[in-house]
Amino acid sequence: MTELIEISSELTIEDVRANVDYFYNRSMEISKLVNKNRQMAKAEYIDLRKQRDEALKVLEYSSNQQVVKENHAWASYLIYLVNMTFISNTYDNLDTNLDEFSQARSRFERFVD
Repeated sequence: MTELIEISSELTIEDVRANVDYFYNRSMEISKLVNKNRQMAKAEYIDLRKQRDEALKVLEYSSNQQVVKENHAWASYLIYLVNMTFISNTYDNLDTNLDEFSQARSRFERFVD
């Protein structure tokens, strides 16, 4: 996993884009694994989802809310993370859940451009 971004008012859109790209690229790698080894793909999806959840949790800490509100890059990252809607974590839903990273990336790109 990429390191969690340190909460700072110095964050840029490029920094956020690097994390968004990490989540997107990792989800694409896992998607390719689904047909070869669903069990491993599901385990890797769970790990990626935990990374996303942790990043979201850090942004939602009350001590970070002021910086997030005042910095467009942080606000954009928060919108990216929040805009993922996962469904039940089953093998049948694996592709759908992985696609959420791609869908959120598309929304992020529209928001920052």
